[in-house]
Amino acid sequence: MEKKQPKKANGKNENPENPDKKVNPNLTPWPKGVSGNPNGRPKKFTSTLKDYGYKASEINDAIQNLLAMNEIQLEYVLSNPDITILEKTIITALKRSLKYGSLHNLETLLTRVYGLPKQELSHEIKIQPPIFPDLGGPDHKDQDQLES
Repeated sequence: MEKKQPKKANGKNENPENPDKKVNPNLTPWPKGVSGNPNGRPKKFTSTLKDYGYKASEINDAIQNLLAMNEIQLEYVLSNPDITILEKTIITALKRSLKYGSLHNLETLLTRVYGLPKQELSHEIKIQPPIFPDLGGPDHKDQDQLES
């Protein structure tokens, strides 16, 4: 009689070589030498903006100016067809934060312009006597030799 492989409650078979590792029959590994992500990690937004010709200082100035506006002013700027994609993107992110009550976008923009706030650390250094007393060595001189 053959033993059948036990099934887990979620319907996935156990790996006979390693019972702790689950096997999903719908997954196939990438062949050797082929990347599962050929384009690599996506660029950060500011890096993309720099590719379009924006300087870091221009990005920071735009963020600062838009953060200082109220909701009506942001809507007015957004309705202008001549605004840059940078301004439009920042305003959209701010509006989304307001709509959902999230501070993530706001925190990201503030950190981008002003940096992280200073964090205070307090630590204590205790100086303890050595565990082993000086046992001497090749450079060790006896007390008798020092006195004479």
